[in-house]
Order: sequence, then structure tokens, then C-alpha cells
Amino acid sequence: MLRAFKKVCKYVREKTDIDMSALEPLDYDLSKIICPACRAHGAMSYHNNYERHFIWAQDGCINERLISVDCLYCCSCKSYHALLPISVIPYLSYSVIFIAQLISDWLDKTWPDIEALCEHYRISVKTFMRLRRRFSVCTVLAFGLTGKEGSTKKAATDLCCADIDSLDMFLSDFFNRTGRSFCQHFLT
Repeated sequence: MLRAFKKVCKYVREKTDIDMSALEPLDYDLSKIICPACRAHGAMSYHNNYERHFIWAQDGCINERLISVDCLYCCSCKSYHALLPISVIPYLSYSVIFIAQLISDWLDKTWPDIEALCEHYRISVKTFMRLRRRFSVCTVLAFGLTGKEGSTKKAATDLCCADIDSLDMFLSDFFNRTGRSFCQHFLT
């Protein structure tokens, strides 16, 4: 899995909605991409693409769509890697902002109970508990790495209100420090 951060991409996102930018095709320079398996420079080539399910929240509505993800091939180590947009979490259909909004609504007690919250977001209670746990683990890790004090509520609010550049910077920094995407499953 590779990340399509601004430093490896030559693209400009002009939309104000953070998650919609993940649905747009990326224009990237293959010579600048480093293989995550063998660390080879300039060894990546376009292989093909595949579709995956993507769910995001926008203006209180839940949206679903199939998005196209480019798959790259490293001729050095003969491995394949998906080039995921910034807001897409590996092996998970939900976007970072979807999860942040879900956690924010839960902490603000926007809904009378967890069942009502889950019904609005069209997820099961078990999925909510799993996403909440992932978000909490990543929040603790993010604040621990930066040395800043913070809480799950602050992280959820900050991510929901973040502009594209600050979200890109935060998620890129988190990925570079941990080797994982924000809210990607952590084995303990």
C-alpha cells in the first residue's frame, strides 16, 4: 500500500469538501515514488486499477460510491502496491472524516443512544465499537508521537473541521511516523 500524499503527487485539490478529493483521479510522478517493500527509487510502473467501495459523510448525509484505485508494480522486488488517496483507509470502506464525524457525534451526544447514531450512519453497533476503538488507539498514538496533549474529542473535532492541507499534513505525518494509515488496524 502506498499513499498519494502531496509530496509524491502533482495535483491540486480545489474542492472544499475533504472527502470528495479522494474520489478524484490523481496525477502523480512515478519516478518520485519509493517502493514500500524494497525502498527502490523510480522502480514503480503502472499495472492496472481496481474498484473499491468508499463511504463518506457530507452535510449530514451518508454517501457511497465505487472509486478507482491505481495499482503499481515494482520491477525491483516484483511486488504490487495500491496507491490510495489520503482519505481512504486500507481494508476499510469508511473515510477518515466519516469516522471522525461518527466519533464527534457520539461524544457530543447528538443522538439519544448508540443505536440511533448507528442507524443514522447505517452501520451496526459492533462496527461502531470497532471504529471507536481504532480511532482511540490512533488518537493516543498521534498525541504520543507529537508530545502534545489532546483527547479523542479534540482529535475528532479537529479532523472534521480540518482543511485539505492540514488534513493532508496530519495524515502524512502520522503515516510517516507509524508506517500505517490513521484508523488502520493496529495489532497489539
